Amino acid sequence: MNEEKIITDSVKWLSERLAIHSCYGKNVLASNNLSCYKTKNSLESAYDEIEYLLNIFKCDKDVFGKLSRVFMSLRNIEGTLKNLRAGLVLDETELLELKNFSLQVADVLKICHEHSISFKRIILSDLSRVIMLLNPDKTVVLSFYIHDLYSEKLKEIRTEKKKVEYEILRCAIPAEKEKLREQRALLVQQERDEELEVRFNLSKELRSYVEDLASDCHALGQLEFVSAKAELALRYGCVRPIIGKKGCNVLLVGGINPELCEILEKDGRSFTAVDVETGVGATLLTGANMGGKTVALTTIALNIELAMLGMFVFAKSLVLPMFDFIFVMGGDSQDKSFGLSSFGSEIVKLDSLISRLNGGRGFVVCDEFARSTNPFEGKRFVQALIDYMNDSDSYGIISTHYDGIKNKGYCYQVAGLKNIENKLEIKNAESLFKYMDYRLIRVTDSKKVPKEALNIAKMLNLSSEFLKKIENYYKL
Repeated sequence: MNEEKIITDSVKWLSERLAIHSCYGKNVLASNNLSCYKTKNSLESAYDEIEYLLNIFKCDKDVFGKLSRVFMSLRNIEGTLKNLRAGLVLDETELLELKNFSLQVADVLKICHEHSISFKRIILSDLSRVIMLLNPDKTVVLSFYIHDLYSEKLKEIRTEKKKVEYEILRCAIPAEKEKLREQRALLVQQERDEELEVRFNLSKELRSYVEDLASDCHALGQLEFVSAKAELALRYGCVRPIIGKKGCNVLLVGGINPELCEILEKDGRSFTAVDVETGVGATLLTGANMGGKTVALTTIALNIELAMLGMFVFAKSLVLPMFDFIFVMGGDSQDKSFGLSSFGSEIVKLDSLISRLNGGRGFVVCDEFARSTNPFEGKRFVQALIDYMNDSDSYGIISTHYDGIKNKGYCYQVAGLKNIENKLEIKNAESLFKYMDYRLIRVTDSKKVPKEALNIAKMLNLSSEFLKKIENYYKL
């Protein structure tokens, strides 16, 4: 698997909507990439964990809320653990951090016990001994104080100090009052020395629990990450992908892109779900201008990537084999940092793709490859890419607006505007979106690409003078 953490922009968008609050959960999210799931078993285990928690959350939605409230209150104790490992004496703030963290672990364990939540790989330590060390009077409070119970000597010093302070308040003779203040200052120093001794002994005892504490940091992060994935699946109605055998077809039914769904809903429009089947080699996608090819491709890539990241998908169903990598090429490919043209940048990415294809089985999405060069040469580059994909063990979906592209594999077209009886009803962009059919239709002849550019220009009331000129060229 490649080390890229996130391939598609929509996965980035979703990652920001995972209900993850603690630094530990965010660390797990940041480290989650395709290389985490190198085998079918590792992916199935990730799906099992989501499904397990999803069923619990369905029965009692408050379970996630209970866990989430604890995760939100977690603080980063890595610095304190580092000091503990180094043999330093912890201060009161650091001791408070460890106490509250241990209490929060206890809270999570209680929630898990109450709702029968248990994972083989996520194990939280029993930190009751740490709580007892930092809470000697057995009255659990969310604060830390070096209690008299830690040291009889400390108790005696504090008792004497209170007595002197009382005498200072009652004394009216300046000279005697000054002597009492000096006595109090000495007692304060003795108190500080004894408190340091207590903190030294506490730090020494706590050092034996440092690995349990560190392990719990990681375990809490893992539990929060799995909980967030399950909550996301519940919130959006996501489904478990099916990992098929090597070489099986990819079959996506009812695939959606939640980011685009939200955008469309704000405009009063709805998302057209994507149904597509692809096999080993290239799948060709053609269609009208503004027909939604890019949306279809991003939806497919999003759901494939989610599946390979151990997450449930936004679809009615998804069957796919294991992939070693996911590669997306499309959009504005111009690389300004290197001063490359759009086509030059495409060639750099193409070379990277070829290296990937020679090193493993991947899922490749190319949106209008070679569109930034002239049609004569661009068409030949697209045809060569399709032929190269067909000679590989990888799967690829390649969209194009070039005519005459041949493919022995699957071919699809966006339905477009061809089924509309009265195209005069389309007078603006809003009505165009209304009547555009974004479904992917399986076709046998991929050579002829639908030509809707002129029709769309007419429907959108482009200047009649310009239309007359361009229509003359269509007659040539």
